[in-house]
Amino acid sequence: MPDYGAVERTVRRILRITPLVLILVIGWTSTAQAQVSPQVQDELRRRGMTEDEALQEVERYGVDTSSPQALERTARELGFSEDAIAELLRMLEERDSQPSPFQRNLYILQPETDSLLVEGDSLLIADSLAAERKRDKIDERGRERNPYSDLMDETTGLEYFGYRTFRDVVGAGLDQPSDMQPADDAYVVGAGDDVRLAVYGAAEFNYDLAVDRGGRVNVPGVGLLTVAGTTLGDLQNRFERFLSSRYAGIISRPQTVFVDVSITRLRPVRVFVTGEVERPGAYTLGAGGGIFNLLYQVGGPTIRGSLRSIQVSRGGRIIASVDAYDYLLEGREPESFSLQSGDRILVPVRGKTAYIDGAVSRPGIYEMRDDERFEDLIRFAGWLLPEAYVARFQVERIIPFTERRDPTIARQVLDLDLRAVLTGLSEYRLADGDRVEVFAIDDVDEAARRGRFNAVTVDGAVFQPGRYELGESLRTVSDLLNLADGLTDDAYRQRANLVRNRPNLRREIVALDLARVLADDPTQNLPLSAGDSLYVYSEREFERERVVSIEGQVLNPGEYTLFDGMTLYDLLFVGGGLLDPEFRSDVFLPRADLYRRKDDGTPELIAFDLEQVLAGDDRSGMLLEPFDQVRIYPAEVEVIREQFVEISGAVKEPGRYPLGENMTVQDVILQAGGVVEGAYTESVEVTRMDVSGDVEQRAQTTTVPLAPGAPVVEARLPGGVRVLTEHTFELAHRDRIYVRLDPKFRPQQIVTVRGEVRFPGTYTLLRENERLSDIIGRAGGLTPRAYARGGQLLRGERQLIVEIDRALTANSGSSDVPMLPGDEVTIPIRPNTVEVRGAVANEGLIQYDAGRRVSYYLDRAGGIADNAEDVFVTQASGAVFKLRRGLFSQNPVVDDGGVIYVSQKEERPDGGPVVSTLLRDTLAIAASAVTVIVPIILAFRN
Repeated sequence: MPDYGAVERTVRRILRITPLVLILVIGWTSTAQAQVSPQVQDELRRRGMTEDEALQEVERYGVDTSSPQALERTARELGFSEDAIAELLRMLEERDSQPSPFQRNLYILQPETDSLLVEGDSLLIADSLAAERKRDKIDERGRERNPYSDLMDETTGLEYFGYRTFRDVVGAGLDQPSDMQPADDAYVVGAGDDVRLAVYGAAEFNYDLAVDRGGRVNVPGVGLLTVAGTTLGDLQNRFERFLSSRYAGIISRPQTVFVDVSITRLRPVRVFVTGEVERPGAYTLGAGGGIFNLLYQVGGPTIRGSLRSIQVSRGGRIIASVDAYDYLLEGREPESFSLQSGDRILVPVRGKTAYIDGAVSRPGIYEMRDDERFEDLIRFAGWLLPEAYVARFQVERIIPFTERRDPTIARQVLDLDLRAVLTGLSEYRLADGDRVEVFAIDDVDEAARRGRFNAVTVDGAVFQPGRYELGESLRTVSDLLNLADGLTDDAYRQRANLVRNRPNLRREIVALDLARVLADDPTQNLPLSAGDSLYVYSEREFERERVVSIEGQVLNPGEYTLFDGMTLYDLLFVGGGLLDPEFRSDVFLPRADLYRRKDDGTPELIAFDLEQVLAGDDRSGMLLEPFDQVRIYPAEVEVIREQFVEISGAVKEPGRYPLGENMTVQDVILQAGGVVEGAYTESVEVTRMDVSGDVEQRAQTTTVPLAPGAPVVEARLPGGVRVLTEHTFELAHRDRIYVRLDPKFRPQQIVTVRGEVRFPGTYTLLRENERLSDIIGRAGGLTPRAYARGGQLLRGERQLIVEIDRALTANSGSSDVPMLPGDEVTIPIRPNTVEVRGAVANEGLIQYDAGRRVSYYLDRAGGIADNAEDVFVTQASGAVFKLRRGLFSQNPVVDDGGVIYVSQKEERPDGGPVVSTLLRDTLAIAASAVTVIVPIILAFRN
């Protein structure tokens, strides 16, 4: 069923641009070359629009500027005077009298009458290029594509203001932090920064000093200076005071030693973004980055998110609330502050929202603060246009829950005096969800003018469309149809639209059943009023356009409108060139193909003899069906002229290459850019099609030696390509060459060692089955602080449970595992603690005591609780054990860094275990492994 609300909204939008539509419709159709008249140029300059922008604006409101009938119908529906419409039709006729390049050469032969249809006859062929351009601008539903459709409100067609800014420049080049971003004097120096100290004059030296984790820098020959927490503006004075004890010339008068301090590398800032944003999460920015750098990087808030109260928290306290409207509307940056590591940015849900449309510069949807007034909304919308109607504006408001008398009616309409509100004579307070519409003088005058004429109009599928005077002979809809000489044969009788004026100058659409109108049904045969407009639809308007196409070796390939009685010969003729003997010499005449869509949607191929069809055989009169496609082939299909060979495998540019005369395997390898590292250079494999006729044997494979014993030659080609020696094996059409990898070739494979070893880093595996102890030995062995038992071996991002301390002993057994490529070994610092968690009296860390068992640490934690259920132990290696309790209870020794977890017993009403308990136990066991990894992370950072 049609959406009458959407129809009404479309009509309202068209009415608001009526002057522009009139000027553009007349201007664009006034000359044969579609040049814009001076009147239109002046109007476009006044509106600040280009010709293309104006045409897109008109088309966006549903006005088809390519159809004279559609333009005339639009003009009548908008209430243009008969003189204006007559002038429009005259200009259209003048334009159409100039044939387009497509029309000048358009002749279609009708087989039945053997006559030519020329320009002016009823058979017209669509301009395929124009149709293609039109399809590019619309989506599958026939609507113009809009990349910002998700930012539009579907009901009003208005866009949420501000969000497009961040959408257009997602990332803004901020994906990676920069080490060389400028820092102002307010920048606070911290660990990770690099400071450049330059001393010149009586003493000269330069040092690049790294701020360590303690916040200090080490000045060679002078000592340590704490700089963390110092602003860049105070850093110079701090260094001068520190160095003056060694270099008196810094404080002497006159000064003989000078100091200059700068930041050469800023530490990256890690911040967290939550709330209504496109991509929440943790982000890394260059130091000194601001809130808008971050918003650009995350893609900005979603339309659910607020642009007016973006909160920045630091240390659990809100330090700023940013209003993006200051930046978007006035270009003002927020209060000067830089983001720091650990800051949290929250984009809350959008607050009070107001819609504004009509005669304002920037219609849209705006977020309003509670203290903002109607004047602020007008300011956000770019203020009023010169043609704004200040005597009245309208608000559609959502009735508050407590004020709704009828629970089914949630909105009300308010008419207000715009001049009085703006001058302060009356007050209007915005409410959440208010929809404000500011009228234009043109809107009001045009609607009122239509109501003053004692006439009605009829258009569409009637014999005499036009305007008719209301009077004794014209009172009802059926009277109007009779005066228009009745309905045409293709009139759609189930529905017609009667557009009429309402008392508030708006227009409404009334749907009528024409069959009941002609039967004089009083509910459908309505009395007419001044300004009413009736439109009668044609059945063809509800049918999909039927087209056929021709492609290939013809002069005019493309898509054409399918007319009743159109035959295969007609389409071949329109395609062009097939009746010209010279052109036809380049066409493959024995066969052409027609592709037809079956009822079930599958394609059907109909092959035909093109030469016989052109000569007028039975196939020439075959009627075409919608969406038939005819394909004409060039004469070259008879002879395979483009011969090729293909190469794949261990070459730099595998693919298909033209076959040259006397081409060899080496020639193809050369064209393919040479072989890659690790290629097998003794021979290649060539597969050739078998044309002997043996159906069992489709191809033959030949191993082609590449000059056995000959050295590999180096060819000086772009990029220093490595190629093989010459060989005289001659290639044939469709040969496929396979260059294999050498099975003996092995690329270097590495493992990584981190933490408490003398030489952490990456190491190449020297032999098969090289073991863990070998790699630790090559890394210089363990440092005095190393805790090997707590070491971790990661394989494919998963931990392999292994006792690294045992692997390093003489009797390592199975613990000294062979290493695989990509393995990562981490040795932590000894933690000297055991953690007890769960159902115990006092959770926490307990000093490690060598040889002590589980019961010792449970006693130190105050014992287990009455509702304790199971005890789990996570040893330093990462292995997790569930201890047996009761008569034969287990009480193992606990490793340094181990974790003891006591689960809590919970019961359901039926006595069974609770799902939440099982889930918590599982998470607790997994978390215990994390506590083993913590020392590893600390060691790695140190």
